[in-house]
Amino acid sequence: MSYEEVLNLPYGIFLSLTEQFIVRDLMKTEEGREMLDKISRFKNPRRHADLDAIRSFGRYKVESKGGEN
Repeated sequence: MSYEEVLNLPYGIFLSLTEQFIVRDLMKTEEGREMLDKISRFKNPRRHADLDAIRSFGRYKVESKGGEN
């Protein structure tokens, strides 16, 4: 793919391609892999959240999906 073709890609595809190249370059070093690991944790904080600690505050309430009280 030529430089001109890359610049004429739709915006979303261009950004996705750019991200893939950045990730590929970061995966080459240990420092880059650590940075990617941190980024993935920031992108999805609920995966690593300590839900028991959150619930222990006492004000944690589960809302019902049916709208009933």
